[in-house]
Amino acid sequence: MKALARSYVWWPGLDADIEKAVSQCLACQHTRNFPPRSDVHHWESAKKPWSRLHIDFAGSFQGNTFFLVVDSFTKWLEVCPVKSTSASAAITFLQQLFATHGIPDEIVSDIGTAFTSEEFKLFTKNNRTRHIRSAPFHPATNGQAERMVQTMKSYLKKLDRHTDINIALARFLFDQHTTPHSVTKHSPAELLFNRELQTFFDKLSPGEISYGKVCEAQTQKSFVTGTPVWVRNYASGPKWIEGHVSKANVRRHLDQLRLRSPSQQPTSEEISSPTGRVPLTQTEAEAGEPTTPVGPQRSPELIETGEPPRRSAVDRRRPQFYDPSGC
Repeated sequence: MKALARSYVWWPGLDADIEKAVSQCLACQHTRNFPPRSDVHHWESAKKPWSRLHIDFAGSFQGNTFFLVVDSFTKWLEVCPVKSTSASAAITFLQQLFATHGIPDEIVSDIGTAFTSEEFKLFTKNNRTRHIRSAPFHPATNGQAERMVQTMKSYLKKLDRHTDINIALARFLFDQHTTPHSVTKHSPAELLFNRELQTFFDKLSPGEISYGKVCEAQTQKSFVTGTPVWVRNYASGPKWIEGHVSKANVRRHLDQLRLRSPSQQPTSEEISSPTGRVPLTQTEAEAGEPTTPVGPQRSPELIETGEPPRRSAVDRRRPQFYDPSGC
């Protein structure tokens, strides 16, 4: 229009007058195209893990709705199946994440009703978290979450209809957490936890698995056959009963045994017993297991004890003391 006018006439401000006439034409304004795209404004890089989170709801897939949370710095993804796209559903899941990873500085979302509600505003205010909302009908503003939504949906569409959705989702998240990202060149787990998660492939080298060392204090304590001991009693009767280390009748941990002096006087319960000592119960002496279950122990030094034999009437030999002058 401007070129056509200038080919016939000219006056000062010709171009401005033509632009004004077009801007005041309603038909021209109603049918004109979109203006040229503005320069893309990329998000500033987060300075630390779990500083800026992008959140969004993923539409219904096979009757399931999901809530997604993406950490901008590490690309760590969290997905939770929810019953509705409500503010309470989003807050409940975010509270669980905050308890594990901490409270973020910023949360980016769209302008869905769940994120513009007073409940969600109060939630971000109480946590001193800045809430950034994208422009209407412009999902690129929250591109981090939108991209993860597309990735997750693409994965779920490949599944068989009879596949357990919870197991499939757990596998998807595990792969996402352990796979190096194309942008960061590191896996999300490495950036978030400063370590790699152990995968199935790590199990292929069992020789490198370390279970730690047994405490030296535990390995030094031992009992040989015939040692007089006090055995912790978990049946009715006294708390400790007299015994000798003999054979596999009663299973006890080292912490449940203590040395007993052979010359130690019997207690009142032992005197009232026909044998002069408190016998083991039927369950302990014959069945070979304590009446009360004992929790699993890491230490392998389990001592097998049984009912002590009757004392012999023969006088015991006096101990020989060390003589430094000779053998």
